[in-house]
Amino acid sequence: MCIRDSLEVIRGGFGLLINDYKDEYYWWEFIRILQKLLILFFKYVFIWQNTTIGLLQFLSLALYYRYAMKYEPYYTKTLNDMDMKMTIALMATAFFIVIFQSNKTQFSVYSTTIIIILANVVFLIDLFYSVVKFSC
Repeated sequence: MCIRDSLEVIRGGFGLLINDYKDEYYWWEFIRILQKLLILFFKYVFIWQNTTIGLLQFLSLALYYRYAMKYEPYYTKTLNDMDMKMTIALMATAFFIVIFQSNKTQFSVYSTTIIIILANVVFLIDLFYSVVKFSC
């Protein structure tokens, strides 16, 4: 059985998971699942070390971002862009949570909270705009 035939079998069984990806990146959804599992693993293995959790989450997101930029696994530029923006928002959140956890001054707590909220609101607004634009 050649790779192309295997791809059709995989698409049949996992179609919802991989239909948005270019044929040569049918495996990318499994990378995304691994990324999420790593984040959960860090959360529960380093349960009392919030700074370590945040740094490991940031590093795993940065690694994902690097390879997603390199491969651009989605069929469309819009989907690749949405994935990149989501990863940046998650990286910003992880980074500022580390700052929040390591420096508990009142200014630090307020400023990092505002930055985290703003980063995610900007991402959600952009995501909504992209979905509306993509569906038209």
